[in-house]
Amino acid sequence: MKRMFDLQTFFARLPSRLGYLAGKAYLATVAVGEEALELLITLWILIMVERAYGQQGVGIYAYLMALLYMARYIADFGVARHLEHEIAVSGQDDTGRQRLIAAGLQATLTTGLAAAVLIVATAGFDTAHTRIEEKLPGYLLVGSILPVANLNFYKLSILQGMGRHARVAKLSMARYIMILLGMLVLTRLRVPPSFLPLAILVSELAMVVLIRRHIKLRGLKVLLRQPGRI
Repeated sequence: MKRMFDLQTFFARLPSRLGYLAGKAYLATVAVGEEALELLITLWILIMVERAYGQQGVGIYAYLMALLYMARYIADFGVARHLEHEIAVSGQDDTGRQRLIAAGLQATLTTGLAAAVLIVATAGFDTAHTRIEEKLPGYLLVGSILPVANLNFYKLSILQGMGRHARVAKLSMARYIMILLGMLVLTRLRVPPSFLPLAILVSELAMVVLIRRHIKLRGLKVLLRQPGRI
């Protein structure tokens, strides 16, 4: 009797070099897809905001997004990328890796919370020097987003360092889609433009749940008691 074609057996018989190249091609495709999706959704959101609120609304939204991304990069201070590199080169040294993760987590939480407090505390002063006072709620939302977003980025960097690039790309794509859906709802409800970052806050909170399925870090109290373990 003629044997049926088994796809898994076929792939298993492929030369190891060919399998390696196929894996690299898959990772490259996912990474390019992530970047393309981010650009597409960013453009789509700008179009939705402009149609709902006009040029003034786009200006408020763009100002708040610039503030958020600038504060995120400053608050991160390169900790996540440094940790990603160190994990990638650490090999099988689990003790050293755990020590790095613990120290990086402490730095990420400290800088994220400090940046959030600074933005919220100076919100009234900053908005008083602009023509649009309505941005005050946006400052408060940006301050709320910062610690959560930085912590999520930190966890994704750990996964990147561990070689789970495709998983990180898929999680990032899920985040962009959640932001798009949130913006669609908020623009349809015609909430004030300064409240649009609420979609990002909700998406980051949802990412906390999604990322937790792939990596779990100990609570802050345990971290402070035992900084060498996570």
